[in-house]
Amino acid sequence: MEFGYFTLSDNRYPNNPRTAEAFLQDIYAEALWAEKVGLNSAWIGEHHFNLLGVNASPLAMLAQLAGATTKLRLAPAVTLLPVHHPLHVAEEWATLDLLSGGRVDFAAG
Repeated sequence: MEFGYFTLSDNRYPNNPRTAEAFLQDIYAEALWAEKVGLNSAWIGEHHFNLLGVNASPLAMLAQLAGATTKLRLAPAVTLLPVHHPLHVAEEWATLDLLSGGRVDFAAG
């Protein structure tokens, strides 16, 4: 059995003082920690036009993680196909897979 790090990138809670910028930095740090403690993967969520979410581009976060990790599997916590051009989705995620040495797991919804 393998375990991973999963976040929906939601940050809107009553009286939450954490800024969107701080939250994205926390997600990045937690994903790095996940590799350090031996977790298998990092699944980063995507939100658009939603008060809960702060991350419209998990691909950007995962690209940064690809350069900072060596073993961690990299995955979106679902790529929202209705808001993306299908060709761009295929090309961008294939590029990340190449840059990461084949460490991308893809999920769409």
